[in-house]
Amino acid sequence: MNNLDSIRNVFDWVCKSLQSHCEQEEIPYLAYLILEELSGLNRTEIIADKPFVYTDNFDQKLKTTLNRLKKGEPVQYIFNNAWFGDLSFYVNENVLIPRQETEELVDLVIRSTGKIKKKILDIGTGSGCIPVSLKNKVPQYEISACDISEKALEVAVKNAQKNGAQVDFFICDILNDIPKGVYDIVISNPPYIPLSEREEMASQVKDKEPGLALFVKDADPLLFYREILKKSRQILKPKGKVFFELHEIQGESLPEMAQTLGFSCMLYHDLNGKLRMAELELF
Repeated sequence: MNNLDSIRNVFDWVCKSLQSHCEQEEIPYLAYLILEELSGLNRTEIIADKPFVYTDNFDQKLKTTLNRLKKGEPVQYIFNNAWFGDLSFYVNENVLIPRQETEELVDLVIRSTGKIKKKILDIGTGSGCIPVSLKNKVPQYEISACDISEKALEVAVKNAQKNGAQVDFFICDILNDIPKGVYDIVISNPPYIPLSEREEMASQVKDKEPGLALFVKDADPLLFYREILKKSRQILKPKGKVFFELHEIQGESLPEMAQTLGFSCMLYHDLNGKLRMAELELF
């Protein structure tokens, strides 16, 4: 590497190195993310070309990071960090990487519920991004969260501690168990991607993120929604609500199924105009 005497030169070199390995629109985002993590400079300082000392240690860390990235490892797993809203979350291969559409689900819950005391359960919590973010935004909420994976719950507990959020975590297989407690609200971002869509997905998602949290059999794509609604009938208070993140196509079938299970259903589009969220209420 030559002429890497400034952070802007390093940025340009990283972008060039990623040209044949990443989607073009993703490259600047990844370059900023990598350099912010490794250099300690923020994006504004990188753009402004703030004075920067290029050391052998930095060089080695940068090469290692780029090699792992080129092998398809998500940058969030490389650094064990992902941002969700304005909070930082520890992530590893045992949990899904938090995504923007799930942030919109959190905002929908708050808009619909208001900032008043409510008992809330997040089913399939993964990294804990939903309950921790809700507790951070509305401290009055009493929040529990469950997952089938013990390793995922270890990550979720770490994130609650990291962000100072009081959340009650417990193991639960929602297909076979009834969660403990009685709640005003149930939330879930369940597995909803049909296995037939797997090959169309980016390799760093389908090969690196936990399939247990992503995929469902084609023959029954609404499996988790149906089971969560059935169990929710037993743990929700009268007029209790359920909030879901949706598959943009499969979600269209949710209102009819919800009706048969005793719920009204409203569907919502995300900021990209895709059908991605649902709000249901017990009759």
